[in-house]
Formats: sequence, structure tokens, C-alpha cells
Amino acid sequence: MSRVELRIRGVPEWLLRAYLAELGAVADGDGDAPRMTGDGYAVSWSAERAPLPGGTLRLMQLNIRLDGDAAAIAALEPALMAKLQRGGG
Repeated sequence: MSRVELRIRGVPEWLLRAYLAELGAVADGDGDAPRMTGDGYAVSWSAERAPLPGGTLRLMQLNIRLDGDAAAIAALEPALMAKLQRGGG
């Protein structure tokens, strides 16, 4: 079992869901927290407004947790990060 935690700013939750679906994950209706599962892994996350340095502005931050088989996480993480760094643009 492997776990990776990521903190991503500036990406809306709907886009994270779309990216995960593109990577083969499906919505998992169990539990209170948002969660999607794929072949050998589960992804859960929470959203918060994180402050930017030196000001009063806040930016959406997704706290993402990848859990599952080490090989599945090793394949998922770089593919997901490539999409998240693109930021939907």
C-alpha cells in the first residue's frame, strides 16, 4: 500500500474530477469526502482557501491524497501532475 499527498493551488475541483475521469477513475459515492477510484488506487481530496503571501487574497487549494497499490500510484501521480500543472489552459 502506498500513499502520496499533494497540495495544488489554482485548479478548481470540477477540473480535478474531469482529469481523474480522463485517467480512468470513477466517482465513489461512499463516505462524506469526495473520492474517486481507479484500477488499484483511490483518490480523495478536500478544498480550502489558502492565503497568498503579503496580501488578503486567497486561492483555492486542493489537498489531494492518492492511496493504493505502489505500482498504480507510481503510474497515476505523474500523469495527474502533468494535467494539474497545465491548469486547464
